[in-house]
Amino acid sequence: MEECLDGIDAIPMRGYCTVLVGQPVRSRIRTPTRAAVSTNGRFIQALRKKAKQAAGVDVIEATVTELVECQVTGRVLCVRAIRKQDGGEGAQMAAAEKETFLADLTVVADECLSNVRTKVLGEVGVKPALKSHFVGVMCACRLLSMAQSRS
Repeated sequence: MEECLDGIDAIPMRGYCTVLVGQPVRSRIRTPTRAAVSTNGRFIQALRKKAKQAAGVDVIEATVTELVECQVTGRVLCVRAIRKQDGGEGAQMAAAEKETFLADLTVVADECLSNVRTKVLGEVGVKPALKSHFVGVMCACRLLSMAQSRS
């Protein structure tokens, strides 16, 4: 599914620098992993398009309320979700009727206010109390404090 990053104006990313209590902190993306920065919506749309091309795939837009796991292996067996009504971008939830969806492969697109984040990530998956913004800057003729490296 790597090709889902193509054609969505995704910018290659080798790492990023954040500032923590006034000190720069560098994070690198290890090769051969391909990382890119893009609008989340474009990436999700590309994933949907790719999934629809596969045989035997049904794409359902819903809000997941619960992951049901195998008690022995911890593997996700199914999801419980509330299906969104048709109606485009402003689609509303159907009358809060939960459905169970079973599949050989389940893809859950997480976001910061996810209902299942703590289930997947454990204690590190808490909902954020502080919101932030990711800002990228393209500078011409300016040396950056942490120059881009290829490794």
